[in-house]
Amino acid sequence: MRHSPRTSIFIWIIFLNNLQWNIAAKVKTKVVLFQNATTFHNPDYFNRYDISFSEDHQSMDCDTMLIRNITEPLWDKFSVEMKLKKDNNYRVLVTYVFNVCDILGKSFKESTSLFGLWAQNMLKYGNLPKSCPILANLYSWHNFRIERTSIPPMVLNGYYRLNITNFLKRPQGNVIITDSTMIMVVKMKY
Repeated sequence: MRHSPRTSIFIWIIFLNNLQWNIAAKVKTKVVLFQNATTFHNPDYFNRYDISFSEDHQSMDCDTMLIRNITEPLWDKFSVEMKLKKDNNYRVLVTYVFNVCDILGKSFKESTSLFGLWAQNMLKYGNLPKSCPILANLYSWHNFRIERTSIPPMVLNGYYRLNITNFLKRPQGNVIITDSTMIMVVKMKY
């Protein structure tokens, strides 16, 4: 069943509005466990793109070796899908396409929005520059974990698939420079 754009926007607005929760409230916390990852990197831009998980699956390491400066806007398509129990298919919960350079230039230190919290996480655990251009370099995220405060309370226990595609917009079509898919499990932690 496909949602109309208006319905999808409405679901997205409800989702974002529910993110203004009281972090100090005493509720059971949830933990995200990384299960597996698949990656692709365009050899014209990267010669390395590796993801590995800790023994307890609560954190991951990611190392990428950018071999060419990215001087034009870098775009990201980010989607989160939830596995349905009845048929083992995934349903898209949210998809967001954004200009990475616009995000890098913003400060999310005081943000309580989900996207702001996720951006803080990416900058906290890694050495991604705070602005564009993105220069050729080794970029790493070590001991990266999904902070408990960035898991909305309405997120159900279960399996989730996270798809992240970085690309450059070109008149003849987008050029994918990295593509990754991660399977994660959200569980209650007591």
